[in-house]
Amino acid sequence: MSISRFIGNRTAMAAFALALVWSIGWRIVATSIELAVEEWLNLENMNGRVWTCARKTMDGFPFRVSYTCDELTLSFSSGDPSLRISIGGVSAVATALSPSTINASFRSPAVIRSQEFSLFSWTDASAVIALQGDSVNFVSVLLSALSGELRAPHLSTAFSASKVEIIGRTQFAKGVVGGSTTVDIAAKVDRAVSSSIDTFIGDVASMDATIAMSVKSAGNLEAAHLSTMADGWRWLNGEVELSGLRVTRGEVELMARGRIALDELHRPEGSIVLEARNIDAIAQKLGSPVIASVVTGLFGSRVSSGQPSAPNSITFQMRDGQVFAGFLPLPYRLRPVY
Repeated sequence: MSISRFIGNRTAMAAFALALVWSIGWRIVATSIELAVEEWLNLENMNGRVWTCARKTMDGFPFRVSYTCDELTLSFSSGDPSLRISIGGVSAVATALSPSTINASFRSPAVIRSQEFSLFSWTDASAVIALQGDSVNFVSVLLSALSGELRAPHLSTAFSASKVEIIGRTQFAKGVVGGSTTVDIAAKVDRAVSSSIDTFIGDVASMDATIAMSVKSAGNLEAAHLSTMADGWRWLNGEVELSGLRVTRGEVELMARGRIALDELHRPEGSIVLEARNIDAIAQKLGSPVIASVVTGLFGSRVSSGQPSAPNSITFQMRDGQVFAGFLPLPYRLRPVY
């Protein structure tokens, strides 16, 4: 046997052994992922959230692990039994080189059914999820050509947006219980249209919006039931800090900032500062002259020496189950969240 032939045989045997080991390793990883998903689904089921798939598949060999769930449905064995959420399908992919980063895609449509009815559809929806140990450290979601409709007993509206981006990042406090975890959320909506807003204002125009907020003491938000989750969050002095909300519609610009928490009776408490620019441009289009005059009086620009000054702002306070606009109490009572 020549040396070249001997080396060739050894190389083929090594390649075959490597392929066999790789195949066995991929199957072990895929099986462990499948078992982990099943364990999580069983835990969710015990916590009252029932996830079902019409068909589940695992593929992606040799360099990826892909888990696909067709016709994913979420129902609840506790709380509102009529609430049901379904989506066309979900696919999650991780690569051998970066197993802690998951790329997911979602198939349209998504339907939420309860006493209200909501339908969402999109052209493309994807997400990137970064894991840190057993916890989610970063999430980025992108929806293109989003549209939908909401039908409720007292509200029916259609809406659309050319693009929706959502980014969430978790901040873990080292050496402290999970309740100190903070989740930062940023979102951006491009060219959104709502039929109910267009009807209320009296014209048709698209809106752009950005929001930045933080959910503090978010470590307890994985509890099984809403009451347990909210109680733990309130006990840990949890709050939602709205650092910036900006909505533009033509010349009109609305801005908001503030914080919201829950009081001892589980009602919202806190304050929101609302500011508007060029609100006069749409105030006169409102159907009611009374509403138009109130809106202009609260948020209309003030003129000094012929130059518009900074727009007016007003602080809405929520305390003791009541809402105050400045010092003026509004005829609206806040109900417990749960």
